[in-house]
Amino acid sequence: MKKFMVAILVVFMALSLFACSGKDIDEPNNPAANDNGSELDSSDSPSQDDDEPDHGQDVEEPSNDPEETDSGEADPGKTNSGGTAPADISPVASSKEAPAKIGDWLETMRYSAVGREDHTVYYRITNIIRYNDQVQTALDAWNDADHLRVFDPLEADELEYCMIEYEVYYPEDFPQEDWGISSVDIGFSVVSPTGGGIEANGMAYIGLSSVYDISDKPEINEFYAGQTFTDGRAVFIMVEDVADYVVETSYFPDDSERVSTYVEGK
Repeated sequence: MKKFMVAILVVFMALSLFACSGKDIDEPNNPAANDNGSELDSSDSPSQDDDEPDHGQDVEEPSNDPEETDSGEADPGKTNSGGTAPADISPVASSKEAPAKIGDWLETMRYSAVGREDHTVYYRITNIIRYNDQVQTALDAWNDADHLRVFDPLEADELEYCMIEYEVYYPEDFPQEDWGISSVDIGFSVVSPTGGGIEANGMAYIGLSSVYDISDKPEINEFYAGQTFTDGRAVFIMVEDVADYVVETSYFPDDSERVSTYVEGK
């Protein structure tokens, strides 16, 4: 019982530190953890503010709608709308049980407000940085830029901030405005490869799935289809010394089946 209460308090206090100045905006639900691996609360999802665009895709928990089922993995040879990859990009297949490696290209879909539908893009995670001075410098820069969400120091000793670095290639036929594309980030979530919470210290930590993008957006007339966005950065919380997790990206094609790609944690 003591383990149960401690785990609840640890993760709750950690996620409560994604603080907002001013009024509250769509904060994640309170996470919890227990010592038998069962989920107490899996409904958490990243909040969004005016600094973060709507990706048009769900990257968190599967919908409860019975018509929306998770197909488990993306087929790199099957696209919804255009999106031919250049010769130097060879997307790989992935699954939760056999995730892609860091550095591998994967195929996913991203919503275009111009085309009013999802279109193929290609992304790769180039690095996952566990907490160090580089991560703290990135968090400090974000906090100093007057964003609504800020990253305060974590009170739980066993938790730490981690940062994903990633790239996204937008094919030449990706619909865009005359001035190009300004919303280029990819939505991620962190999940356990076996389902449930992140297992560590004899407990399952529930509520660590949220990933918050801190990428600098391209300016108008700065980024166009046919180019690769190379400055992607996103932050999440993980238990120290735990790498048994995968990074997930999901979308819903026309048939409403959830399609996901996975990259191994670090």
